[in-house]
Amino acid sequence: MTNPNELTVRQGAQPSFAGFRVGVMRIGLRDGQPAVQLAVRSDRHSEIVVLGVGEVIGLGEGGRLRVREILAGRESMRSSVTFSFEPNETAGVGDLNQED
Repeated sequence: MTNPNELTVRQGAQPSFAGFRVGVMRIGLRDGQPAVQLAVRSDRHSEIVVLGVGEVIGLGEGGRLRVREILAGRESMRSSVTFSFEPNETAGVGDLNQED
């Protein structure tokens, strides 16, 4: 069964979670481990972060975004990352949109 709060996107995608746009800037290695560089933006917030598998970033009152899996692409395919959106109990679960 697929988790409706999980989303896999390719490098270059800009999915939205709880009013935050999350740009997947780069996927590669950090200290020998898979990592993803994200541009996290909303109307009142803007930051660039680098996260590894299992790491989490807060999305204001909306919830948290966890990196579940990072796949480095081969020559013929782009890299991808799987996110898990964990909404706060008061936030709407249906606010997960993919745009790339």
